Amino acid sequence: MSVFIPHIIYFWVTVLGLCIAPFLFNPHQFSFTDFIIDYREFLRWMSRGNSRTHANSWVGYCRLSRTRITGFKRKRLGLPSEKLSSDMPRAPWKSIVVGEIIGPICLAIVFVVCYLFVKSFAVGGVVEPGLLRIAIIALGPIVWNMAMLTLLFLISLFLGPCVSQSCVHCGQVLMSSSTPTPTLSVLLWQLWLISPLSLV
Repeated sequence: MSVFIPHIIYFWVTVLGLCIAPFLFNPHQFSFTDFIIDYREFLRWMSRGNSRTHANSWVGYCRLSRTRITGFKRKRLGLPSEKLSSDMPRAPWKSIVVGEIIGPICLAIVFVVCYLFVKSFAVGGVVEPGLLRIAIIALGPIVWNMAMLTLLFLISLFLGPCVSQSCVHCGQVLMSSSTPTPTLSVLLWQLWLISPLSLV
């Protein structure tokens, strides 16, 4: 099997480091109560902000990270703690191009080259198609998201007015069902399907 060849020992060192690091650098990891509290707060952070605005949520984090590109006027936000602060200007376009386009492209090239190197070894006399797998893994979640959002849009368009008469929280249910959780589960199933792991 190609994952156990000595050429990619750096991969196993990285995996081992990622497995050991939380226990070395997070002393609260050994406290079960603190772990449950942190996990609960993380779940709340992920699910808050879907129906109404919440500053401490994943949606709020995405909006705040978007202001690096768009900028914002603090006085229009109406936050009492920030009325004395000045406006945040938009980032220069060169910084945006380097940070948001060129940087991710360079990272993608490095990872694709590493993946194609690993898949270039013949397993059982057959060389597996690395670029096809990358295309499936990269485009699969996008296509699945498009299909799910189109389906939810049609449901909310045609059934939303009828169902909202009897169910007040119909919009919140539809919005929470459009979270990335189904996409991640389909992606994991897809990875399991196209990368059969044989330990023999």
